[in-house]
Order: sequence, then C-alpha cells, then structure tokens
Amino acid sequence: MKYFLALCLTFFTSVASASGGGGGGGGGSYSGGAPKRVVDQNYETGKNIFRGRNDLYADLKICVNDSATSEVVKISRRSLKPYKGSTVSDFAANLVDCNAEERVQITDKVAIEDMNLVLYYLNKRYRLKLEN
Repeated sequence: MKYFLALCLTFFTSVASASGGGGGGGGGSYSGGAPKRVVDQNYETGKNIFRGRNDLYADLKICVNDSATSEVVKISRRSLKPYKGSTVSDFAANLVDCNAEERVQITDKVAIEDMNLVLYYLNKRYRLKLEN
C-alpha cells in the first residue's frame, strides 16, 4: 500500500511539474503564457476586403451614403449611426465605391460571398445590429 501511494504521489508531482502547475503562486496558468485567442476567420477576411488587402479588391475604397445629406462619406461610427438596426439589404444598398467617378454600388463590384463577409465585418466592428 505504501508503495502504491508513493507511486501515485510521484506520478502526480511529475505531471504537475511538467504542465507548469501544481506549485504555489503559479498564477493559475498551466502553460505560463497568455491564453490562445480564437480567430474569427470571416471577420478577418471581411476586414481585409474592406481595407483593400485582398488582391481582387486592392483598388476598392468603400464609403457610405450619408442619409441626411445624400453625400458620400468615409465609414466611421458617426456616419454609420443612422443605419444601426436597419436591414442588411438597405445598408448594403448605401455602400458605394469612393474611388469611382460616379456612384457605383459596392454590390456591383464585389462578389456576393465577399460582400457578405464585408457586411459581417462592418456589422460586428461597428455594432450595427443589422436585421435580415
């Protein structure tokens, strides 16, 4: 019985020291490093398309129609405030290309799958709470 208890104690201390835990004042971390962050791939891809970091859309600059003045403005928290809680289709219809000579909707220049990623990014980034 003593041999079994000693074996269990030895096993427990070797496992605890190998994992970085078991000692006093370890800070609650077993690996000693920061916890891994889960990456939302749809968010990151939408952000890259929006910022022009995608090869297909490198020359694309997305702006929004100002609902009050009907002018094209850069996307910011203030310019998107009127679209908070609106429908996805209404919001998407007001996104335009800033670099175009005349107003061209983004939906005409971006593939549907990529447009959904951009809308997902903008909805989450600016907390628009868009409805279907």
